Amino acid sequence: DDGDFGRTDRKIARDQEKQEERAKRAQEKEKMLRENPDLASESKDRSHNEKKTEKNEKEKKEKRDKGQIEEEEDTDPIPSHKKLQKIGKGKQGKCYLVEMEDGTRALLKELQGGGRHAFKAEVKSLQRLRDTKAALAGNIPRFLGAGYKSRQVLMSYFPGSALPDSSLAPSLRRATPVVAASLRCWLDIANAVGEANELDVIHCDVNPWNLLVTDDYTSCCLVDWACAQHPSESAKGLPFKKRGDFQAQDLVDCHVGAYTDAFGAASTLLWLLARRTRKGLAEELQAGPESLANYFRSLRAELKHDEGESKNGQKEVEEEEEAGGRDPLPPEFLTTVASAVVQGMSEQRSERSSLKDLRAIVQRALAVLEPSKAG
Repeated sequence: DDGDFGRTDRKIARDQEKQEERAKRAQEKEKMLRENPDLASESKDRSHNEKKTEKNEKEKKEKRDKGQIEEEEDTDPIPSHKKLQKIGKGKQGKCYLVEMEDGTRALLKELQGGGRHAFKAEVKSLQRLRDTKAALAGNIPRFLGAGYKSRQVLMSYFPGSALPDSSLAPSLRRATPVVAASLRCWLDIANAVGEANELDVIHCDVNPWNLLVTDDYTSCCLVDWACAQHPSESAKGLPFKKRGDFQAQDLVDCHVGAYTDAFGAASTLLWLLARRTRKGLAEELQAGPESLANYFRSLRAELKHDEGESKNGQKEVEEEEEAGGRDPLPPEFLTTVASAVVQGMSEQRSERSSLKDLRAIVQRALAVLEPSKAG
């Protein structure tokens, strides 16, 4: 049939035209790259990266098909929202204040670069803790959704500032009610950490910079669970290259457990009371509770305030002095709260008190400070 031959001829002609067009574009590209060496280098790098990505995706698919890696799915997809403003930036990502469709505000955390492990740690931890008393009370961010491909985590928004940016610490240089408020704040966080530990979530980075407090000191929230570990899922903890001021040596030695967070909580209590770390009070901590209590006593007695104390704190102290002098804190209170710090910051895991015991000690100290509210 002449019609069939005609269609074949036209197809051959079209194919030939396409080949000629491709050859022409290839020649033009080759000429452009010769004239622009920088473009040639970029093109080569791009081609290399594309091949590398293709290879990685192929290997990942093969491993996933064999069951060697977990399937990453957005089982809790991030609800629709609108970004309002950036409110924080860290080593591994950024935080944004966002508005949900119902008008409520939330916090969106975007992890970037090498933050793959941090992202998975935070998502797993917040998912596990979302229905705890601490999360419902606002002492832990409540998980609202996550996107694995975008490495985004959506969580409840806490309207407070980091403890170092507030005027709460050092509370021992503030009026007695503020000292009591600082202990209540610490107890809320200690309860939250204890509840997380019971669910096999170890924060590993409890410190003042991860503790948010409201301006009136009535509410607080422990954030940044990106360093969290889950001991029952691995024989050994993930190594930390160096030890932070609020971290136990355990982390560097790859030992992780509830005792790890007990050290961080006790270190944060010391900073909350005196705005000092283990390095600054090494001798007092080594000497024992009475030595640390004496330091607390001297800090309380000083009338000359350091540069870091707020004007509000100065005003409160002056009002207290005008009302009949600055009453010294009960000796039993100072010794008791110092005991909690020393026992929680023991370098030996076997000698370190549990977080449950530390909470009991601080509750006793608070009862001494506020006898009318005890019981």
